[in-house]
Amino acid sequence: MEKHPKNLMKQVHDVICFKHYSYNTEKTYIPKRGGQGVRNPLDS
Repeated sequence: MEKHPKNLMKQVHDVICFKHYSYNTEKTYIPKRGGQGVRNPLDS
C-alpha cells in the first residue's frame, strides 16, 4: 500500500515544530481553516 504525501500545510507545521519556532510564527505561516487563506496584498 502506498503512503500518501503530506499536504503542504502539514509539512510547514512539521518544520516549524522541528525547529522550535514560536506559536505566533506558526499562526503567521499556517492560515486558519475558514476559507480565507493567504491573499495577495495588491488585490485590494
